[in-house]
Amino acid sequence: MITEMEADRIYNEPKILTDKVIKWRWNDFSGSYKLKANVITKKTSKNLDLHGVLRNNKFGFVLLYQNCIRIRRFDFEERHYNPDGTLITGPHKHKWHQEYEDKIAYEVSDIDISDINQAFHDFLDECKITKKGRYKDLLIY
Repeated sequence: MITEMEADRIYNEPKILTDKVIKWRWNDFSGSYKLKANVITKKTSKNLDLHGVLRNNKFGFVLLYQNCIRIRRFDFEERHYNPDGTLITGPHKHKWHQEYEDKIAYEVSDIDISDINQAFHDFLDECKITKKGRYKDLLIY
């Protein structure tokens, strides 16, 4: 596990998507579109993963450290209950917390939920990630 301070340091560090082509792929098993890309921090060279999913017109993105620590996550889901019972309605983000991991969420309005491709770019901007390669728009949304 890492501390909130460590997670915040990783989150705030400039990062780059290293894949030459970033594209969505259909997954028959889950019945969803999935995206996976490699990310590296510019200063400390930490390896991260960026995942995206689109299922039933709802989507989300997550920036992972060590394949399991969710540094930052965006969910289009309409409802989320925080550990203290607070209900979050509408799109929200999760931030890493050393006690609650990514169970604490907060409402957001800085990601364009009307277009998954724009939402992807908004999430990259928020996480300080630049693209090295091309991004292929998901056209079925």
